[in-house]
Amino acid sequence: MANGVIVGVDGSPGGVRAMDWAAREAAARRVPLHVVVAETTSDGELGPRVLEQATARAAGREPELTVTGAVWPDPPAAALLGGAAEADLLVVGRSGRGSRVGMHLGSVPVSVIRHAPCPVTVVAGSPTGAPPRWDGDVLVGIDGSAHDPDVLAAAFAAATCRDGRVTVVHAPAPGDDDAGRGLIDAALADWTPRFPDVEATGRVVREGPIRALGALSQGAALLVLGAVGRAGFPSMLLGSVPRALAGQAACPVLVVRN
Repeated sequence: MANGVIVGVDGSPGGVRAMDWAAREAAARRVPLHVVVAETTSDGELGPRVLEQATARAAGREPELTVTGAVWPDPPAAALLGGAAEADLLVVGRSGRGSRVGMHLGSVPVSVIRHAPCPVTVVAGSPTGAPPRWDGDVLVGIDGSAHDPDVLAAAFAAATCRDGRVTVVHAPAPGDDDAGRGLIDAALADWTPRFPDVEATGRVVREGPIRALGALSQGAALLVLGAVGRAGFPSMLLGSVPRALAGQAACPVLVVRN
């Protein structure tokens, strides 16, 4: 599917939250939403029934949104990846049916983040069933790697849609705060002129990136990260920081590939 948002739905509360978030995102981007359901969900519920309910819900929440859907005979991760080659964004819930709501990243989002050719957003579940937050401020982690420009571009674009601010965060090596501040200042000097309507600030944190970004995500609408960090190699399909935060952050996590 070209130029659109794909969301995986399995009938679980986590899948419904992911679908609600994806519908809002697609509407903001003014692109179609495509709902993907495996032929039979993990608890045996029929895919066509889940698809009908999901597409009706998306259309009801965003009346001007073009919503399509498909039931795939493949397992969930393969079904999602099968349509992602030309997508703008792929959206999944943090955990599906049979998974406990909380700080746990299910096997489907792990596989999707590792192998998707496009950016992936992981939407956390909610013990209260509250709808996912969409608008607000955007948090972005940088590390001085080649991924930083793509990550920053995604963060500033997301903030533009949300009328939110961007906070650029870097966790330098111990005793290297000046270099960390310089990295953030350079990023702000490069990107704020391109997005003059977006207020942006920087923050050097002394904790490790997982702990610091996890805490800061409590007040954010979106956390943006690169798929592989500075220590990564092309063969590393998913770094430890994005994997951990996709399973722990309080807000949706957008993982961007170079």
